[in-house]
Amino acid sequence: MDSSLFLPVGSGTSTGAAGGTAAKDPWGKDTFMKLLLAQMSNPDPFAPQDAGAFMDQIVQYGVLERLIELEARVQELNRSQALAQAAAIIGREVTVQAGEETVKGVVERVTMNEEGASVVINGQSYPFDQVVEVR
Repeated sequence: MDSSLFLPVGSGTSTGAAGGTAAKDPWGKDTFMKLLLAQMSNPDPFAPQDAGAFMDQIVQYGVLERLIELEARVQELNRSQALAQAAAIIGREVTVQAGEETVKGVVERVTMNEEGASVVINGQSYPFDQVVEVR
């Protein structure tokens, strides 16, 4: 069995339900499918692929699909958890360390974007991970 025909599992890209997109990886799910279809469409008559190797690739594809699905769900869970933690401090006085500047104020609202949760103090948005104190 030629192991160079197999791609590493979990090396693909995904767009999760939360909307995040992983970095583009040339050995992702689409490349795997193209290679698999090319092997099926253009078999080598002098070195036919045995059924076991073919089944290994099909199973590997299924595992890859599940890992991509799991990654998207974990990302969605992380975003939900970050939003819940940030929302818990709405109306509370906080201290934010924004570079060299220290800002104190009451959290007016929480927003969420691709980088994560942000708190709004006096109309200015700060990343949630810059909050250093909550009163």
